[in-house]
Amino acid sequence: MDSSSKLSPQLRTSTSQRIIMTNKLEKKYQNCLKLKPNLKLCSVAVNSPNSSLTNVSNLTKNKSLELAPLKSKGLISQKPSLNFVTSHKILFTEKDVRSEFMLELNDYERQEIKLYTDVVYAGKKQNKIEPNPMGKNYNFDTENGNYRLIKGDHIAYRFEIVTFIGKGAFGVVCECIDHKYNERVAVKILKNKKCFHRQGNVEINILKVVNENDESNTHTVKMISNFIFRNHICLVFELLFCNLYEYLKLNNMQGLKVKLIKNFVQQILQTLKYLESLMIIHCDIKLENLVLVSKTSNALKLIDFGSSCYQYDKIYSYIQSRYYRSPEVILGIPYTSSIDMWSLGCVIAELYTGKVLLPGDNEKNQLMLIIELLGLPPEYLINKSPRKKLFFNKDNTFKYTTFTDSRPLIPGSRKIIWPDNYIWDFVKSCLHWDPEYRLTPSQGLYHPWMQYQNKRALPKIKIQSKFKINEKSK
Repeated sequence: MDSSSKLSPQLRTSTSQRIIMTNKLEKKYQNCLKLKPNLKLCSVAVNSPNSSLTNVSNLTKNKSLELAPLKSKGLISQKPSLNFVTSHKILFTEKDVRSEFMLELNDYERQEIKLYTDVVYAGKKQNKIEPNPMGKNYNFDTENGNYRLIKGDHIAYRFEIVTFIGKGAFGVVCECIDHKYNERVAVKILKNKKCFHRQGNVEINILKVVNENDESNTHTVKMISNFIFRNHICLVFELLFCNLYEYLKLNNMQGLKVKLIKNFVQQILQTLKYLESLMIIHCDIKLENLVLVSKTSNALKLIDFGSSCYQYDKIYSYIQSRYYRSPEVILGIPYTSSIDMWSLGCVIAELYTGKVLLPGDNEKNQLMLIIELLGLPPEYLINKSPRKKLFFNKDNTFKYTTFTDSRPLIPGSRKIIWPDNYIWDFVKSCLHWDPEYRLTPSQGLYHPWMQYQNKRALPKIKIQSKFKINEKSK
């Protein structure tokens, strides 16, 4: 079915063609508007595409509305004036909305829709969540705080849910049709929990800075708009193709050719250099957050700034996905933007081998795998760690000598087969124990592996490592 056939009739029908209701049907609509006496509403707030939700915590309760009980304070909009794009005319009058949508709305929505002056999609009644005052957030939420997604349902009377894209600790992401502009977008819906309300506020503000300064729109995903819907912070993004983990799966997890990896790494380095110029640390570089723009291009964009922070204003002490987590974060040592370069080193190895470089089950096991690869950390780093007692003895020897499978831990003994010395030297330079000695994004762009186009042109380079170097088809 053509995607246009899924669009609401409001977008395919001109005002002059709209059905004129009979008196009998008008009376039926009026009966539908009689609400249950105990009906309550969750808060709703919507921003225009060119604005951002700058301070969620400062939003106050609207006492003129009877609202659903909230566990998290500060999510009620002060004014129910909710145009999506203030520079555009309102698409439908109140009568139009009734005639087009009211029979498809449940009792809750017939009250909720009054908060919107701009309504372009409402979905079908059979594709909706049935509100229940006894359910979590009126039955709109799962037990863990995620918003319940139903294909064909609406988000904020504008977006039609098409398909589920993914989920994480933050919440869920779905593909939607934006019926305002007749285009497909990705909508990220954060969990309805206090910590994610704070995190969402930070993410929106960082994305605003990142997007405003990225004039070419080549480095990072573009945030189109943001809003609050039924107590969930929602972020609307341009729709991209697939992430590098999915891309690896399409290749049967066999790893990618070095030439393609180099192309990806060059783009990532440029993005990290750009973020560094803004004093921003991404804090979650991994395959899932590196996304191809389209199926016909190798262009990459970095997504998910939910854990990001400024170098001078770090919010979280424990960050990064475990497999890509830098040793200083595990050890509790103050971190810098070099944690992103550590993650990049792990990403390169995974793209080449098709396997996670350091697949730790927990932080102890993660540290053991790092030691097996790089050897023991320098003593001065161990002494800096406030978590030293968890992992090291008084004499700075590592507490654990065997893995769970009874395999002995031999520091620096792990061997990986690389196609040449240059890619390994690059990866090794990203994976220094001491973040001060890691490559920076700018240095990475000038590394021999990045600079030279073919193997014959490469100068001789000596690498001291216990890793076997072998040739792989490029």
